[in-house]
Amino acid sequence: MPLQGLTGGGERIEWVLPKEWRDGKEHIFYVEMACNGMFGVGRHGESIQPPDMGRYFRLKKVEVVAVRLEARKLRTDFWVISGMFRIY
Repeated sequence: MPLQGLTGGGERIEWVLPKEWRDGKEHIFYVEMACNGMFGVGRHGESIQPPDMGRYFRLKKVEVVAVRLEARKLRTDFWVISGMFRIY
């Protein structure tokens, strides 16, 4: 059952575990990874081609972390406020 679609490039890279899953019990998570270029996986840079089976991608980083939401909100507030000053 897919729960969240994620993308790279800084967009949609986070998913928050539901509170009911933070029960101290062991849970198993499956992460599916699909790799495509900007315009698919066709050969020779063409999108309407069979996939290039010799093309490989590398997963660079995966983290499961406990985030302190109040601290993250404060950091975001500082980032937004400092951004207002960077405009001038």
